Amino acid sequence: MILHSFTQNKRETFKVCVPALIYLIQNNLYYVALKLLDATLFSITYQLRILTTAILMVLILSKIFSTIQWGALFIALAGVVCVQVSSKQILDETDQSKKNEADYIIGLTVVFIMCWMSGFAGVFLEKVFKKSSCDIWLQNIRLSIITLPFAILTITRDREILQKNGFFYGWTNLIWIIALSSAVGGVMVAAVMKYADNIKKSFCQSIALGGTALISVLTGDSRATVLLFTGVGFVIISVFLYSLFPPKGSINDSKIPQKLRKPESFDSSQNGEPTPVK
Repeated sequence: MILHSFTQNKRETFKVCVPALIYLIQNNLYYVALKLLDATLFSITYQLRILTTAILMVLILSKIFSTIQWGALFIALAGVVCVQVSSKQILDETDQSKKNEADYIIGLTVVFIMCWMSGFAGVFLEKVFKKSSCDIWLQNIRLSIITLPFAILTITRDREILQKNGFFYGWTNLIWIIALSSAVGGVMVAAVMKYADNIKKSFCQSIALGGTALISVLTGDSRATVLLFTGVGFVIISVFLYSLFPPKGSINDSKIPQKLRKPESFDSSQNGEPTPVK
């Protein structure tokens, strides 16, 4: 079945290659950006992907947002930034002194490119998922197989260690749990993109980020700050605003119950054919 999906539907396989390649490049740019920027600045600027995703949804999918929904996106952006700053405080001056102005300029440029790449890959993949008749798990297998050869190249650096100790050297129970969680999370993200959209996915990620920060406070791993609770509050407010104020006329008439539709009356005076009365 998997081989059939690759060979018989080459056009769709090629479409999946586009976001797969983008995600591969983006993952490598991630490390470049972290090398050039401090963690806090990277975390803040990378949240611009919320807005780039929305812009690309308008351009590629012809998505319509209401004015309040655009405002909700900016509120969500502010909330995520607050949570990130509260959990990743500004680095020590000794750490920041290692960064020069050129590094910051290049680093910010890389992050800006990553934001657009992330938005485009997500929106393009959403379009593929919604138009495809294939199951979600099959699409995820496609993505994995396409990127697998490139991933194998990255482990050549540790080939001597792997040859000596085995492929799963260093894999503890915790790492297995993380790997399985990531796999399940990937399928869930694909389901959200197919049956909802990228913006709702971004909101889910924002809520998860806030929830993780709160759990860290409860477990004693981080401190409760005003900035943290402000950020979580912003995210919650943005979700309600986005959900409660859709663009006018966005409801499909076919989904409106018959009893709620406006009744039609007809005038049969012309040629015996019913004519709507205005």
